[in-house]
Amino acid sequence: MATGLAINSSKSQMFFGGVSDGLKGHILNQIGFSERQLPVKYLGLPLISTKLSAITCQLVVDKIRHRICSWTSKFLSYAGRIQLVNSVLFHIQVFWSGALLLPKKVIKSIDAAFRNFVWTGKWDQSAMALVAWSDICVLKTEGGLGVKQLASWNRAALCKYIWLICKKQQDLWVQWAQVVLLKGESIWKVKLPNDCSWSWKQILKMRTSIKDQVWVQIGDGRQTSLFYDLWLEGGRICGRVQVREELMAWGHGSVVAKWWNAGAWHMPDSFVRKYPSLAQLISSKSLQDREDKVMWRPTVSGCFSIASCYNLLRVKQPKVNWHRLVWSSGNFPRHSFILWLVVRGRLKTKVFLASRGNLCLGQMNGDGCYDMEEEELLLRGSSVLH
Repeated sequence: MATGLAINSSKSQMFFGGVSDGLKGHILNQIGFSERQLPVKYLGLPLISTKLSAITCQLVVDKIRHRICSWTSKFLSYAGRIQLVNSVLFHIQVFWSGALLLPKKVIKSIDAAFRNFVWTGKWDQSAMALVAWSDICVLKTEGGLGVKQLASWNRAALCKYIWLICKKQQDLWVQWAQVVLLKGESIWKVKLPNDCSWSWKQILKMRTSIKDQVWVQIGDGRQTSLFYDLWLEGGRICGRVQVREELMAWGHGSVVAKWWNAGAWHMPDSFVRKYPSLAQLISSKSLQDREDKVMWRPTVSGCFSIASCYNLLRVKQPKVNWHRLVWSSGNFPRHSFILWLVVRGRLKTKVFLASRGNLCLGQMNGDGCYDMEEEELLLRGSSVLH
């Protein structure tokens, strides 16, 4: 070779798919490589050709469990453990969930490790949860503790790939996806293929979650799909035209600029006759001498962010009117957590424990059991909080 470099056969490996054993052996003998099977790890992630399995993701679960075991959690308050979940444990899985759709079994295992750590300090030891985990995984303004919902965050992180394709980002993967996966079509137009990879299929399934949030600030109309991009108020044209044959006749793969010439619209007569209100809406627009700009509706800047997408996809609960009292900046986190339990009626009083079958009302107080009821505790603490 001109550079003087040569392939090291002892360090090179080959992967085969749909090849007979005879042909496989012949190829290996000729080039001197060894054979290897998927999955393999590349840049910290598994390279797979099939559906992602829970066994493949076990490494992430084990990392979270190992980190929990490394802490002396018996000295931590509930508030301290919540802080560790939000700032440390959650971020262990971010790299994986930002690139792959984690199986439901893996999500449940990670959630279980978080939940057990909060209430017991250990990942493998469960105890009576004072508040349901689904109520914890909402914003503090909605009565929760601000722990992120793993499944929703995972989906939001993968939606960024849809955004990159819509933006026509100058990225090698985006360019490859446009040519090989989309074959030049709009991502909003292509149907779910039967022969595509599992990962690509999951990305396409997420389109419905954000299709109304990605819109185009029209410029010269040269990069915007006439029928499939959201550039008009009220929705895409393809959603207002019911007959597929009509789209084919009007040029279903066309860009907006095709109907614009010499500073005026030139729409097909059949389109104007059949959809006069839609034609009038189009006529109210005018193209400008600038590039089209893809915008993300949930943010003021119009730029996509995983945080804004997560807020769009997450399960929400009604806002509560007591969150400012509980989470005041002047409160100690430990005290705020106890007050949060009081407001939710989940403090370990004798009546509460008896209602859960853990204590008879006649029993004497034990460790962590309050003799007073929530209302009395809240009234006595109000003078301190104010």
